[in-house]
Amino acid sequence: MSQGKTNVLPPNISGSEPPLSVIWGTFEGKSEHIAGAVYLEMETTRDDFRTVNLALYDSPNGLSGITTGSDPLAFQQQVKARQGHHGDITASGYKLAQDSFKEFLFKKGTRSEIEKALKEQDTKAFDELIDQMLSNIIRKGRKDFTFAGQAVSKKALSRSMGKKPKEEGVDLASDSGQRSEAETDVTYHRVSIVTIPLKGVDPTDLLNGDEIYVRALGSIVKKFPEELHSEKYDEATKPIEARVEGVELNPNLPADFDGQAEDYVEIKMEVPGGIYGRGFVFKEETVRVKNRQNKEESGMDPYMIAGLFFGIGAILTILAIVAYYLFG
Repeated sequence: MSQGKTNVLPPNISGSEPPLSVIWGTFEGKSEHIAGAVYLEMETTRDDFRTVNLALYDSPNGLSGITTGSDPLAFQQQVKARQGHHGDITASGYKLAQDSFKEFLFKKGTRSEIEKALKEQDTKAFDELIDQMLSNIIRKGRKDFTFAGQAVSKKALSRSMGKKPKEEGVDLASDSGQRSEAETDVTYHRVSIVTIPLKGVDPTDLLNGDEIYVRALGSIVKKFPEELHSEKYDEATKPIEARVEGVELNPNLPADFDGQAEDYVEIKMEVPGGIYGRGFVFKEETVRVKNRQNKEESGMDPYMIAGLFFGIGAILTILAIVAYYLFG
């Protein structure tokens, strides 16, 4: 059983390029104790989301203040500000929800059905597709949802952004994310994300507010005290703390970046001093996060395990020596 409300906005298409399919909305499953807000962008020639932002809670109270409305990018900013899993929602549950959206929407035939419903402004077909999509996440009990969708060209979508933030040496013309209207003069500077093996946090598990370590790069380094300048690298700082303000999966990589978008995560953050940074990290790497670290399934740090075995070995050796002298 479902209680759904959907709205398909008139197509906003300019030029000859295939339009994006943009979907955004909130949902709740009371029996499943899950509530969420999601923003999705798809394009015909790509078998993955162009943009995905998702916030998941264990109670609808977490969605307070988020309204679907008719402005997709205003909604996206609301979700980006809360992106991640909260309350009793686990990292694996969050990942499962992400995978469920992708599995359904990129299933053979489904994406074309979505595109057709949005182009033809077929609210009934769109409603049915959203209901099916959420059934992969809310499997029992009633599901409530409010969703909107639109077929819109990249050019038309970018025009609705207004003035965009600038970034040193990087063209943001295709960047789908932006700060709130009051903060559109923010400049994002390229930074290098500090990673650490074994004890780091997966970049996809980062939460807004997490404190990570980065190296500022380029001319911005001059704004930092001399003692923070790196002795090993030119035009770079030593690792400095930064506060995560957004994580983007499958980002639009800068033109000078070597790699495939699906293999990287983009992290936006604020560095003390009113400086904003933007960096990319390989999905298989783990990020050094202040006061957080991954554990093995046993719940123990790998180095603690090694130390424990070393300690046990030393004790056994001492006992063997004592036994030799006592009993020959």
